[in-house]
Amino acid sequence: MSTRCNGRSSAGCSTFNSDEAVKRITAGKDIQALSLSMVNAAQRDYMELHTWRFTVPLRKEEASAPPAPVVERGVRRRSIYSTEYFDTEVGYHFIQHAISHGTEVRIYRHAPMKMKLIDEDAALVPLTPSGASGVLYVRAPIIVHALRQYYELLWARATPLSNQQSSTTPTCGSLNEVHRQLLRLMALGLKDESIANRTGLSLRTVRRHIASIMEILSAETRFAAGVAAAKRGLLD
Repeated sequence: MSTRCNGRSSAGCSTFNSDEAVKRITAGKDIQALSLSMVNAAQRDYMELHTWRFTVPLRKEEASAPPAPVVERGVRRRSIYSTEYFDTEVGYHFIQHAISHGTEVRIYRHAPMKMKLIDEDAALVPLTPSGASGVLYVRAPIIVHALRQYYELLWARATPLSNQQSSTTPTCGSLNEVHRQLLRLMALGLKDESIANRTGLSLRTVRRHIASIMEILSAETRFAAGVAAAKRGLLD
């Protein structure tokens, strides 16, 4: 037996046999140490799935920059956040912090669980909604591959976040890029306040744009607007 994480020595990680394909870890300090070790071990890809499930409130100061070696290696970092992150100032801070440090971010309505993946080597999946009291550290190639495929399916369905906003004025009966962006966020079920936070627009401006969208699409409700937009291929 030896103390290793993903084949790399690491203090604080649970002890396991080198031939173990799946390891159950329940100690909070071991989970944190293993999570950090996984980030440092990434060579090509590091992927995360975030849900708004915590045993203690999330704090802004917990947002951290990726390790310098990971950045220097050019590791592609991707994160999918549940839409609930937009409903609080702290959650929105985490999304903005990730984007500012080069992480590709997408949002997904009702993300199913938390998850971490590195390369084709390992995955960390929770045993509880928060993942704070129990995780499975998976190194079995067939399971890791399946989890990566699942992540890619979610990634393809999730909505990309862009910092670019268009000021294009719509022509009669047409939608501009701002309208399209708002439609995508509306389709995720975000409230007007959350959309305003995400886009940097005022709440009044968001509501004015939404009214314009519904008029252009001849929709009486937000749901009807989403259906009409989907039929026109405006949510792709």
